[in-house]
Amino acid sequence: MSLLMELEAKERDLLHELDKVRSAINVEKLKNIKQEYGLSVGSLVTLDRLDRSGDVYRVEKIRTEYSGKPWVYGCRRNKDGSFTARETNLFDDWKLVEPTRRIRHGKA
Repeated sequence: MSLLMELEAKERDLLHELDKVRSAINVEKLKNIKQEYGLSVGSLVTLDRLDRSGDVYRVEKIRTEYSGKPWVYGCRRNKDGSFTARETNLFDDWKLVEPTRRIRHGKA
């Protein structure tokens, strides 16, 4: 085996190891976000901006590479309760929707 082939094989192994480490870091960041903000994929959030306040979004992706409040992507809830397929970048302008009791037939 030539030196070039050995170095390329070593590079592939190191890149594979780097990917595993980056994945583990991302998992830990998501755990910290869940503990600090109560946010995870599937959470419901509203926008903190006046132009879109009241719109509810289901979180689809969380960006962990920024410091501070995480940036999220979400799908807006339609009037019928379903969610759009289009992901919108909500940046860090979101507020977590507190879980509430469902009201059935006028009873809490």
